[in-house]
Amino acid sequence: MNEQIFPPSPNWYLSNAFACDSTGTLAYGNRNNLVIVKTNNICDKSLPKVEIVPAAHKERVTVVVFSPQNSESTLFNCIATSGDDAVVKVWDLLTMTPILANISHGNDVKVSCMDWSVANSDLIVSMDDNNNIVCWDLPSNSTHSFNLGKLSASTLSCCPHNKDLIAIGCRSGLVCIINIQGRGKILFRMRGHDSEVVSLAWCPVGYSIFDSFKSKSSVENQELFLASAAKERTIFLWRANSDGRYELALSIPTHLMAGQRSNKGGTADMNWVSLCWPQANTLICSTRLGRVIAWDLKASFLNKSGKNSGGGDAASARTWHLVHSSHNRIVFNIVTAHKNFDNSLEFQETTNWRQTCSSEQIEKPLIIWSSSQDRLIVGYDLNANKEITCVPTIGGIVYCIAASPIDPNRIAFGVSDAVIRVWNLSSSSAFDVSFLWQKVRGKVTSVAWHPTQESRLAFGTAEGRVGIFDTLNSNKPPVLLRPYHTKSLYVVGWGPALFGAGDGDGPSETKYTLYSCGEGDAVQYDIHNPEAEAKNLNDLPPLNAASRKSLIRTDLAWKPDNSILALGNEDGSVQLVTSTNTTVLHTIYAHKNLVQSLAWHPEGTATDTGYSPCQHWLAVASKKSPIKIFNLTSLIENGSGDVECVAVFSQHKQCVVGMCWSPHVSGQLLSVSFDETAQIWDVLQQQPIGNYSRHAGVLHSGCWSPLDPDLVLTGSADSTLRVWRISSLDRTVPFDKKKEKNAAKKSSGIQLSTKNNAVSGPEKDITSDEAAVSGSPMPNSGITAQEHETLLPKSGRQKARSYFPVWAQIWQGSASNILDRFQTYLKSEDKSNTEANLLGIRTDVLELLKLEESQHSRNGNLETIQHIALWKGDIGETIRESARKKKLTDWLVSMAPMVSQRLWLDTCRMYAEQLTGEGRIHKAASYLLACHKVEEAIQLFLHHHLFREALTVAKLRLSEEDPLTISIVRDWSQQQILDGHYERAAECLMSVGDLPGAAEILGKRNDARCLWLAADIAHKSNLQPVALCYAKNCIIQSLLHKNWELALKVTTQYSEFKSWTIVVFTHQSICELLTGKLVIQEPITQWIFQQYKKEYEKDPTEFYKDLEKSVERNVPDSKSKLWLAVSADIALSSCAVDEITSLQHLVQIANMCYQFQLMHPNVFPLLQYLRWLAPHGVLEKDNIFKKESEPENLTFLRRSLRFYLYAGYFSWLQAELSFCGTDFIGVKEENDCILDRDSTNSHLKDKGPSDINEGKITLNTNTGIESETNVCNGNEVIEKLEELSLSQEKSAHDGSGDHKPDKNIAMLNFNWKDLMVPLLTSYSNELPLEAAALAYYKQKVEIKKWEQEVASLVAQQHQSAGEEIKNKENLNQEQEETKMLKGLKKLDELKELKETFEKQQGSTPNPFVTYCHFTSICDLLIKEKGLEVLRSVSEVAVKNWQTAASDIK
Repeated sequence: MNEQIFPPSPNWYLSNAFACDSTGTLAYGNRNNLVIVKTNNICDKSLPKVEIVPAAHKERVTVVVFSPQNSESTLFNCIATSGDDAVVKVWDLLTMTPILANISHGNDVKVSCMDWSVANSDLIVSMDDNNNIVCWDLPSNSTHSFNLGKLSASTLSCCPHNKDLIAIGCRSGLVCIINIQGRGKILFRMRGHDSEVVSLAWCPVGYSIFDSFKSKSSVENQELFLASAAKERTIFLWRANSDGRYELALSIPTHLMAGQRSNKGGTADMNWVSLCWPQANTLICSTRLGRVIAWDLKASFLNKSGKNSGGGDAASARTWHLVHSSHNRIVFNIVTAHKNFDNSLEFQETTNWRQTCSSEQIEKPLIIWSSSQDRLIVGYDLNANKEITCVPTIGGIVYCIAASPIDPNRIAFGVSDAVIRVWNLSSSSAFDVSFLWQKVRGKVTSVAWHPTQESRLAFGTAEGRVGIFDTLNSNKPPVLLRPYHTKSLYVVGWGPALFGAGDGDGPSETKYTLYSCGEGDAVQYDIHNPEAEAKNLNDLPPLNAASRKSLIRTDLAWKPDNSILALGNEDGSVQLVTSTNTTVLHTIYAHKNLVQSLAWHPEGTATDTGYSPCQHWLAVASKKSPIKIFNLTSLIENGSGDVECVAVFSQHKQCVVGMCWSPHVSGQLLSVSFDETAQIWDVLQQQPIGNYSRHAGVLHSGCWSPLDPDLVLTGSADSTLRVWRISSLDRTVPFDKKKEKNAAKKSSGIQLSTKNNAVSGPEKDITSDEAAVSGSPMPNSGITAQEHETLLPKSGRQKARSYFPVWAQIWQGSASNILDRFQTYLKSEDKSNTEANLLGIRTDVLELLKLEESQHSRNGNLETIQHIALWKGDIGETIRESARKKKLTDWLVSMAPMVSQRLWLDTCRMYAEQLTGEGRIHKAASYLLACHKVEEAIQLFLHHHLFREALTVAKLRLSEEDPLTISIVRDWSQQQILDGHYERAAECLMSVGDLPGAAEILGKRNDARCLWLAADIAHKSNLQPVALCYAKNCIIQSLLHKNWELALKVTTQYSEFKSWTIVVFTHQSICELLTGKLVIQEPITQWIFQQYKKEYEKDPTEFYKDLEKSVERNVPDSKSKLWLAVSADIALSSCAVDEITSLQHLVQIANMCYQFQLMHPNVFPLLQYLRWLAPHGVLEKDNIFKKESEPENLTFLRRSLRFYLYAGYFSWLQAELSFCGTDFIGVKEENDCILDRDSTNSHLKDKGPSDINEGKITLNTNTGIESETNVCNGNEVIEKLEELSLSQEKSAHDGSGDHKPDKNIAMLNFNWKDLMVPLLTSYSNELPLEAAALAYYKQKVEIKKWEQEVASLVAQQHQSAGEEIKNKENLNQEQEETKMLKGLKKLDELKELKETFEKQQGSTPNPFVTYCHFTSICDLLIKEKGLEVLRSVSEVAVKNWQTAASDIK
């Protein structure tokens, strides 16, 4: 055991977040961190060296790729990463600092895939979720991007043989080959997969391997092959540069994909096939259950069954071989190092896939690495056919660490990934870790070894689960104890039983049981009876007596000799409970805040000859207070005495969450804290020993190595377990890591990149704080170093950069070295030799400046190089070279006039292009204006939708008559329309005199004021029809928003809409009726006529013709539009000159309300409307629904209104009964009063005996005494029911939500028998009249049927007219025409009957729906409430319905 790190796990379900290079270095993303694992010395049986770059990206790292192993590239030892933060970064592997950054993808978009081209090592290609493909040229730090449509890429791979080709796999299963030159072009769309493509692999050779399988000679066909795999069994090998078809399909054997496992969430693992193509004849892939297999491509190609389908397992068995089965879950990545891809070697035929290389190559390892869902990283040598390493990783926070007290070679640690890991230090392998995961299903927050039984390990989780594992049998599930806690457990521990017996055998042996603390309770479990209820320690009588109320427990710890139990509480106190007689020995008031951790000193350590002098010490840590060490020697040995606080440590910056005493040296304490550090204390000397601060997250756990006193283990939220040496610590006390990080960001010496980063779109800047990673500022694409220096805070004088580092190195020698150079110079006979010497001649100085420029170039000091070029008098060539590389700066442009005016003009233009590519449009336009490119500057602004800037320049730099100014305003107006700013767009057009255009734009707003203004503008533009259209829309919108004042203004302003004054008056009256502000006592049409004539002193009948022409009837889709339409038709009915026309409008309104009610089942406008037609009772004689002795045409219209009345009542009753249920509908006793006497008598009219006999109801007083004088007609009771329904409808209109039937209405004390019989009887008697309505609805159905039939015949006739009839059995053309004529004739007959009915009755409700509601109400009341009186009514209705139905047959 030595210093080492258990690395964090790679991110799951990512195809490109894991990579390796030829040196054995692995790199992958863990959350937003970058992890580097160096395995080049893996054979020495030690854990690999791990380096972690915390917060490498702001969000999750999704792609990691190494630079190609090409010594010619300047970035050959680098790594590129991208993440969900839309930034692509290049890191230096030696310093682990970022050196380049690319933000071309913009903000709020995720980079889904990326690759570093092997064929062109200066190119990185990335793609985001918006389907933007960005090609990043690294030497010039510039990009170009393009978009080829909706591809939804999941993985990307650059072709290693052709620098212009890339392959992408899509979530839809598509594989695309793309040429990235210019604007990009999709060469092939290859469809083979039906699910998301998750892995791509190019063939390592650039010739056709399948042609080589047929011939041993050299292959001339330069075919490029690509393998693709998806979330399915089949692997396709595509011809990527010839025709885009697949050459071979490999199907993974079914038995390798079977045996479905379940993940922690309980769902089945999906198929995820990873690919790696390390050799020409060998393709590596993974299977569902984590097996890694190798395909012999030659055998697969020559085996026809494998070539055709690959589906038969018997055939496939001869073409694949198992590589290893070290994983047992999904394998997300299989990678190998970049190779020198071969485009010309002759193929060497072999029969064994393991012998495809020469003997020299076999001696060199060919290692493939795989990462899996089981959190293992496995390295396998294909040439040696053996596994070389298996690195366990950690998938979450390490909450707890515990060393076995019996076997010091075993250490257990619990992690938030629901797995307990047991590390066996005695194994010859450094990676001997077993996993315990069965039935854990939660974050493991605490573990505890049994004091005497080495295989028993207890654990507790964040969900309150407690269990005991047998670590010697890791496949055996744990024993789960009956849950007591429901939330996170703070600690579990073993100790002697305070309730009952433990697990000891002999009489003198301590009987141990299990304790836990969580949610403020400390409990004891019965490990012999797992289902027994855990016992709360607060139930112990001594603990109850010691405190007036139950204390909230936060921690517990047994003394190593099991004599005392320490209980930490929320109030900062610690209770000491003895195990012998279960008494509270003492209460220590250690802190004022809750106790976070307790730790007893061991009885003895390895360096003690007997008992330790600190054996009775107790360490107590609180949430917001320092660590306190208490000496309990006097109290424990004498049974009483003082408790001495021997030490206080307050150096931690945040709360201490764990402590552990050294088992090797007395008085040494380990503490871990949320300040991301671990501290070693010498309590005896009261001094800090050392501080460990290399974790990147808060610490949760710590433990001393049981074997080495210099080693400590700590677990952190950075998903690592670190083993470190105390002797190697360079700090002694904790420090504030946040302040140090901030200071590092400000004082970092890494220079910002001055290279360009072409970004298409709006200007984007990144501040130094946003770009800082690991204390190093990121290069700011598009911002020069000079500009960035103005953004940084100035703190005192800064040391100037040396312009002569080479000469300074020469002069760094001592005086003796200088004298030696003098002597060499004097002895030299040839004084003309050129050497780098500032004190030499001109050529010597030039030679020195060349060296200085080379040094500055390596250091990235471009500004210094430019200054040296100016000194040399060669600034012109420097400017031209910078322009070609897009590295111009303001200073270089300012130097251009020194060379020539022509160069200055060209430089301004090229710098403007460069700034445009960087997204800095304003500055680019300024440079265009500087070189008098006014129109180009304006067009640049317009292209980027900067209309204000373009208009400003045009008005000030162009003539007033220039048409470009008007064109800019019009373009700006169109952009405002697209943005939804119609008022701004109209103002733009008005400024250039386009009044009709401004009116048209304002007319698009459904706003009354905008429409009024649009009408006014159109009127002034002499567009009278347009003005009238806008004015009418203004009136409608004003009414919809109840702005009657504006509506009247418009009707007054435009005489054409004078007739709409009565509509405005009617709409205002209806709204007041709905809100209860207005009550009428006569039919609404008569009331409107009289009140309008009285208020306006005009006869409304003169408006009828104009109003009837201007009112449009559309299907209303809201209640406000419905009541507006109702208002218009009521106004027309009030203005009608004859009764027939008036009734026709009333029937139209009823039909409109009925249709709206069908579309909105819980809204009942029909009843409300019918109430207004007969305020004194809807079933009275000689009202609008029925009159005696009148013409037949009026009788038909009144009949329609009457059936609308039935439909409205029955639909409402059906909804109420369905909503409330029959329990709320009770038949009241006769002594219950159902209506108030005064309110009832107010509606009574003079009625004859016949009226009373139609259905009189006896009303009773509140005293229960029957009053024979309170006799009410059945119609009046129905009226009361109507009033209740209307009050409900009113509340529905007042509210903002949809109407819901009110239970209280159905629960009122109605005598349902007397109430319902008259209404149901009346409908039953009139059912024979429904024959015409039934025929009408049948005709409507037949019309639809025949219209479809005729349309089908017409379509067939047109089709047969242009095609030759091949089937002689088809009808000839004459038969088809005859059939079509018959259909047209039938259609005309049906339409004529329909029109006749509509002329007579206008419209009618669907009789079938009304009858269904009627029968449902009758059946419900008869069955549930025994209203037998309705049975005869129902029977009559059935007979009448059958009669009406038979009449239409």
